[in-house]
Amino acid sequence: MIGFILNWQRLAFVGLICLYPMLKGHAQELSRNIPVIIGNTDFALQVEAKKDTLFLLTGSFCHPLPVNGECMGVMAMDRLGNPFWNQIIDSSPYLWLSPNGRTMDLRGDSLFLAGMIWKDSLYEVRMLCYSTDGDSLGHRDFSFSYTKQFFLRGAGLYGDEYILFGEIETTEGKFAFLWRFDLAFNLIAQHQYGDPDGVKNVVNLVSSKQGGYLLVYEEDLKGVFDQAVISRLDADFQVVDSFIGFPQEERFAPGLNITETTDNGYLLTWKKDVTYIYLHDTFPYPPAIYKLDSTFQLEWEVYFASKEVKGIISTFPHPGGGLVGVGGSDYWYHYDFIQGASWNGWCFRLAEDGNVLWERAIIDTTNAYGGRIWDGTLDEQGFILVGDLFTWNPTGEPFLNDPDVWLLTLDLDGCWNGDCDEYIVIDGDTTTAIYPPVVDEVPTLHVFPNPTRAIVTLEWPEHAPPAERLVHIVDLTGNLVLEQTLHAPRSILSIQGYPPGTYFLQHIVDGTIIEVRSIILQP
Repeated sequence: MIGFILNWQRLAFVGLICLYPMLKGHAQELSRNIPVIIGNTDFALQVEAKKDTLFLLTGSFCHPLPVNGECMGVMAMDRLGNPFWNQIIDSSPYLWLSPNGRTMDLRGDSLFLAGMIWKDSLYEVRMLCYSTDGDSLGHRDFSFSYTKQFFLRGAGLYGDEYILFGEIETTEGKFAFLWRFDLAFNLIAQHQYGDPDGVKNVVNLVSSKQGGYLLVYEEDLKGVFDQAVISRLDADFQVVDSFIGFPQEERFAPGLNITETTDNGYLLTWKKDVTYIYLHDTFPYPPAIYKLDSTFQLEWEVYFASKEVKGIISTFPHPGGGLVGVGGSDYWYHYDFIQGASWNGWCFRLAEDGNVLWERAIIDTTNAYGGRIWDGTLDEQGFILVGDLFTWNPTGEPFLNDPDVWLLTLDLDGCWNGDCDEYIVIDGDTTTAIYPPVVDEVPTLHVFPNPTRAIVTLEWPEHAPPAERLVHIVDLTGNLVLEQTLHAPRSILSIQGYPPGTYFLQHIVDGTIIEVRSIILQP
């Protein structure tokens, strides 16, 4: 249920729009493993914050082997990870009740959450309400018919409704679905979206600042390719218009989310197919952020190409603009820096103009050998991140203990107790230096294919220091024919339509031309 590659859909947001410029982090950052049930595999999919209390949506493989069935739960604790209460929700005699997504929402003194009950012949959805003191305020099981597929991807409070969304396959086809309930869990309406012939992989729903809603989902059309679908919905959840784009040749389902920008555009979180740079030893499907204008036209892209696997599980808006992404990577596993390491937490902050303000790969070696970040939020002290942490057993051997919930906090600059390095190894209350792969003092720009007929790809080493970067393309007479700002380690330029011949590409970093390359444009 917590497969790292296949489920990249989580998000959380606590607004601090007006206060953010005045906020100062003042508490010590921490990294803690917290069991939901002692001796079981535990994880946290979501975190919400209210004043000094954190609420975590959790899961646990609560039934013993060989069944190893799953329970969902909700925990309340202070910011240091000290628990106030912990509710374990079991669906016995049915042994699988999975949260399976970000389904918890907070309104006033009430927590709403939902999970999937797996039965032999059908699924049911269990919706629950708890007080913030941990008292049960009621629940309802909602059953429906299905044929082959059902995934609950998320749920939340939208106006006076609690809305569930995900993917479903019925006798009519395969759809993204929305189920609308009132706050007493009475069904209001059901909606289905998308081509019935296309498999839906991940779904997200957000409210629009311009009214209505934004629905995003991934659609695999007849097994040919994946594509991102963005639909604007009105107040009645009817489709106003849709955008379909960014086809991919490989089924790989990371987090899919959309955030509105101050210029009425959008930041779309998805993936990028870079199989054409296999020769450069790069993971072929890195996470990507696409900046779209108000009509969904692409303005720029940022993607995190690297030799190791990286993946965004969720993103949430930052009150200072842009977004924050959380997920995981296999950095230490890939470079074999830490014996036994598997996954490590990964997070970043992206400004609205496309600049990556900071990026962190974090591993806790105190009593663990790896972990992943599934969700995060922001309060007046900094970032609160949750996921799962793979703990050592008493013999010191890895992979023998089940994971616990990982509670990790960073300050407002994304630093851990003053450590603002890109690679943070936590050892108790300190950090240990880890040296990333060596790069040249002056990074070399890879330009390919060359010669070309239309498209040229520019690749800069991913560990190069952040900089203001431009490229100028100049013809043989010295005339500037193209100027482009670069935001990502990999960028693609189209020079189709220019006269065939030789051009010079100037790579400009912080106002200085650091290298010049010739490009041959073929007819």
